[in-house]
Amino acid sequence: MTAMGHSTLAGVNAYILLGDPSYLEASLSAYYPFVDRIHVSYDRTHTSWTGTPLPIQQCMDVVKKVDVEGKCVLTPGDFARLDETPLANDTFQRQSALAEASDGADWVLQLDTDEVMAAPHVFFEMLARANEAGADGLEFPSRWLYTRAGPSRYLAAVSRCWRPEASYP
Repeated sequence: MTAMGHSTLAGVNAYILLGDPSYLEASLSAYYPFVDRIHVSYDRTHTSWTGTPLPIQQCMDVVKKVDVEGKCVLTPGDFARLDETPLANDTFQRQSALAEASDGADWVLQLDTDEVMAAPHVFFEMLARANEAGADGLEFPSRWLYTRAGPSRYLAAVSRCWRPEASYP
């Protein structure tokens, strides 16, 4: 890590699948300073994998607010293929986004927009160590927030003594 807290890794990209603005700003803001480019994948008809409307414009407004350095690349596609299962559409969109984000990258970060990295500096330090060790991937524990219960309050998995609990997916 550098003194500014940015990763010393080169070629770290990310991708996100737009659809839910609820935690998007917190999710994107957590790792934004550490990556080179973020591919923003969404269905060009603003439709979900099951054919229901998605608030894509609201999500785009959040992305625009966070993207102060111009790192985000919009990558619309046709992912609401109603002749396919939702799981097949999910896989197709993720594979398409990964292919885009992999171009010129040594590492690709994938977090859903409802997943917020609690300690990005720690994650990217571990990623640098994994890179130095020649690893092909990195598993990192997650903290599970199930729903917002009020301002700055969430229903979350915790230990018996109410301390934050993290586990692997």
